[in-house]
Amino acid sequence: MNSRRYLMIISLVVLVPFLAAASTTYAVLFTDVPTNAWFAPYVSQAVEEGIVAGYKDQYGNATGKFGPDNPVTVGEALKISLEGAGYDTSRGVGYGHWAAKYMSVALGLGFEMMQVQGLNSDRPANRAEVASLIADAFKIDNNTFIGGQYQDVTAATPYAGSIQALTKSSIVAGDKDAAGNPIGRFRPNDQVNRAEAVKIVIGARAAYGTPGHGTSLSSSSSRSSSRSSSGSCKIQDCGSAPAMPNWQCPNGSIAGPSCEKLPDGRCGWLIRQCPVASSSSSRSSSSSRRTVQTFIITYTDNGFQPSFIAVRSGDIVKFRNQSTLGMWVASNPHPNHSDYSEFDQRKSVNANAEYSFTFTRVGVWGFHNHQQPNHQAVVSVDPQ
Repeated sequence: MNSRRYLMIISLVVLVPFLAAASTTYAVLFTDVPTNAWFAPYVSQAVEEGIVAGYKDQYGNATGKFGPDNPVTVGEALKISLEGAGYDTSRGVGYGHWAAKYMSVALGLGFEMMQVQGLNSDRPANRAEVASLIADAFKIDNNTFIGGQYQDVTAATPYAGSIQALTKSSIVAGDKDAAGNPIGRFRPNDQVNRAEAVKIVIGARAAYGTPGHGTSLSSSSSRSSSRSSSGSCKIQDCGSAPAMPNWQCPNGSIAGPSCEKLPDGRCGWLIRQCPVASSSSSRSSSSSRRTVQTFIITYTDNGFQPSFIAVRSGDIVKFRNQSTLGMWVASNPHPNHSDYSEFDQRKSVNANAEYSFTFTRVGVWGFHNHQQPNHQAVVSVDPQ
């Protein structure tokens, strides 16, 4: 991506103060974080504890900027939640997007948001989504919702249980009037900025510590699994498909989320990793050429899974038909496929067949099944 963000995430304004009054003497970490800014102590602590870092340029060099007023993305929110709660994110796997490895960790932990099909990690996250990520990362009970805290949060509001749980823990609060009195409004669909994000994760850390330390990432959550009496697991047994693709390892094997039988008999999503022997593979070889990656998108009776994928120019995407329908992959619009005319399967194939395409044009490309035009998805192609 043109500017990768390795800093992360998000919070909910207005927040209840959760830290004791801090000293006003902070080292100048970033040119856009004044030492007297209200968020300076939180940024300082988050950097010191390895939760966040500033922006980097396309070459990986620090820019000296933090971007406190910038909206944070879903990927950034996910990263800061996991890092803040102390998970070993180095065990994450994934290629094609910097957030893929964090998505793989969250998938293995059963984060609720990872069941959102086509989750775009580059879009701004809203306040309800941040509450969900924080509650899941810090293992806060968010399974029940009583209501009555906010006028704009009901049982129908996405992640209402998480909003309630974080409010009850005094980690977040709704808006207040000029006198500091609550006005019963949370604004669950509004964006949050990076300064607010740092404050909320530090607050959660102060209240709940680092519950991610020592957590095993090898099994899936019961949220995304169901009982299967016998035999192998089918995709429908594992629940909603994870919001990340499979990918092909250098030795030809397939890694990524897999619907499998768990030791206790449930069917759930596990994350298959590439063999250790292939771990030396990276985006850049000794000759500074980037290793081409191969990704897999599965076509089912319900559409493409995942419905959003980010790759780099030169990467290959394989489309596998695991539906009872014909599959004819082609770029938008239907029916002339003119946005990316080369990206056109040009014929329909039945179950178990596949179509491969190498993406060389940078941009965001919508595509569909020519046989079922309502089945749409997106490939984002970044420069090498």
